[in-house]
Amino acid sequence: MPSDTSSLALVNGPSEIGAIISSFLTGCLAVQTYVYYTRFSSDCTLLKIFIAGVCVTEIAHLCCVIVVLWQSTITVLGPTVPSYAADTVIALTIIVSYGGQLFFIFRLLRLSGNKLLPLLCLSLSILFAACGIVISVNAFRMASAVQFVDSQFVVITLDFVAAAACDVATTLGLIYHLRRLRKTEFPNSSPVIDTLILWTMETGLTTSLCTILAALCFVLMRDNFVWMGVYEVLASVRANALLAALNSRSTIRSKIAVATVAGRALEPNSKTREHHDGAQFPKRPSIIVNITRSGGPVMADTTSNEDKGADAGQIQESPTPRFYDASLSV
Repeated sequence: MPSDTSSLALVNGPSEIGAIISSFLTGCLAVQTYVYYTRFSSDCTLLKIFIAGVCVTEIAHLCCVIVVLWQSTITVLGPTVPSYAADTVIALTIIVSYGGQLFFIFRLLRLSGNKLLPLLCLSLSILFAACGIVISVNAFRMASAVQFVDSQFVVITLDFVAAAACDVATTLGLIYHLRRLRKTEFPNSSPVIDTLILWTMETGLTTSLCTILAALCFVLMRDNFVWMGVYEVLASVRANALLAALNSRSTIRSKIAVATVAGRALEPNSKTREHHDGAQFPKRPSIIVNITRSGGPVMADTTSNEDKGADAGQIQESPTPRFYDASLSV
């Protein structure tokens, strides 16, 4: 570990940059949390408590990051002096990351209907959490950051690899099953599923790339703490990805409503309508909208081919597609 003054930029600089980015992302998380509790007040209590826990943990994480920044720039403890705030950052990052991974693994389980890939992702996530616990415990017991990095190199590397592998496997699994539904069972809902695939790539690959970047910096640049600057941002990125996935439900619902009114059937096609994972899909009656003007405002007469006795002006709501329930709701 270099100790000359010129090397302080590689030791303290990453901490400063990480603190700035983490502060910005925490502000974004606060906005997303407000949007979530405003728009989705009907969600289950357990999910609301989970989101509240993630938000509180992320705020505590930011406070510890600020303390680390203060210690590295004002107090100037240096890499040979223990920092309990930095140790706490590691522990809180593990907690937020593990919670986010469990959420997306549960989403994959709901979407795929197959336990094999979710179990593989869960095993990787558990390995990541186990390594994180070992790292956190040893971090508090180490006398300096230099000693910590040298003694925990293998465990930290394994932790990064498990986290990145879990993120990549979960993301690719979600994309695969969404594309399969798009081609075989919901061909008329391609715009909606395409939006889900795009957002899945954005959220999943963002967390994966951040984890891979932190791992590469840790392995290739052991003589500085650039990896720690990236690591400080991981919890904020994962928390924002989680809230973005939940808040996107309002946009997807709008697309489904527009597609339904426009006449596109958000249901399995005729070849796979009868059986899908043992579930029966009711046939959705087609809707005819007649627009007339009789010397006054425009009048819309909505009738159904299968129910001629339905009241005018009432649009029968089509069943919510299974891919929407499985990929967005918990």
